[in-house]
Amino acid sequence: SQLEGTLIGIRVVKAATAERFERRRYASILWQLVQQNLRMAKIDAASSPIIESLMFLMSGAILLYAAYLVFDVKPPNNLEANTLIMVMVCLAFMSDSLRKVTKVNNSMQKANAAVTRIFEVLEVPVERRRSLQSALTPELKDEQTRRLPPISREIRFDNISFTYPGAPHPALAGVSLTVAKGASIAVVGRNGSGKTTLLAMLPRFYDPGSGRITIDGIDVRQATLRSLRGQIGIVTQDSVIFPGTIEQNIAYGSSQPDRQRVMDAAKRAFAHDFITERGGYETLLGEHGTQLSGGQKQRLCIARAIYRASPILILDEATSQVDAESEHLIQQAIEQVMHERTTFVIAHRFSTILSADTIVVMERGEIVGQGKHDELLTTCPIYRQLYERQLFFSGESAA
Repeated sequence: SQLEGTLIGIRVVKAATAERFERRRYASILWQLVQQNLRMAKIDAASSPIIESLMFLMSGAILLYAAYLVFDVKPPNNLEANTLIMVMVCLAFMSDSLRKVTKVNNSMQKANAAVTRIFEVLEVPVERRRSLQSALTPELKDEQTRRLPPISREIRFDNISFTYPGAPHPALAGVSLTVAKGASIAVVGRNGSGKTTLLAMLPRFYDPGSGRITIDGIDVRQATLRSLRGQIGIVTQDSVIFPGTIEQNIAYGSSQPDRQRVMDAAKRAFAHDFITERGGYETLLGEHGTQLSGGQKQRLCIARAIYRASPILILDEATSQVDAESEHLIQQAIEQVMHERTTFVIAHRFSTILSADTIVVMERGEIVGQGKHDELLTTCPIYRQLYERQLFFSGESAA
């Protein structure tokens, strides 16, 4: 884990001239590992001599007692010589088995740490089982799961509450929201207000602690995960690029990509020009797309969502890593997509959300405002504060 973290953040390590610090930290971890291995080796080496000594003492004690029964005890309570020989032969055969048994505990203790981690993984709830019956409320358990048809009317969040394990406060508290098909909803709020958690409920990355989410009146917990997530396209703040060609990244999940659809999606995401400059759609991308800039990776992710053509689209800070010019171009693409799909937008930049049909303001896991931009400026102090703060910083940047 230490090596992985250091290598992923190698630029930060070099920029901070922290090579010596990382060497010392890694040497400390290696020293602890050496001490643990030495301790295991000592225990393993000492176990055989200790058991051999105990067996020798035990055999001696048995032999002395048997000799006493043979020579000093009168019949009929004495021990026959042939019986004594049989006992000694049995002890000789048992010694080898006991010697092997002593090594079992050492092997089990060595494997204990790995077994603990394996069982932690095995005990994690399986999504497929959770999607069938285990997550259903008592009133839904009698109904069978079904394939969710394409959205035709609305999405409804009905009194949703959720608390992360071990968290002192709920991430969502009684959130209710109705979104008509084809509408665009912008969700704004301070960091930690519950925006991302709310939208993570829709594809069932989490299940609400109470309340329910319905699509056309069907609880998403009654729908199969494949049919539910097949209707949802997501662009996250972190640009995820897979090893492979640019075409394979845009058409991710498709075994036979349609080149024309790939190009159309790239053009709508304003990625076609830099793709052409880099050698075309067959250009291989390395792990994490390190040869691309942050804005280019983000545009590829937006092109991937456009190619997927899902009726529901979630944009979680989709323009967070692009420059002003790219943001303007991508904003045009997003506005076109908004009119074609039911869209949820999480953004801090107000240029991204002003064109939304409805703006939802969240604070501490609750919806504190809902409406158009001009309306919220007068009715929602939190929204007005967020807007004025961004105007202030934008003015300072321009200056």
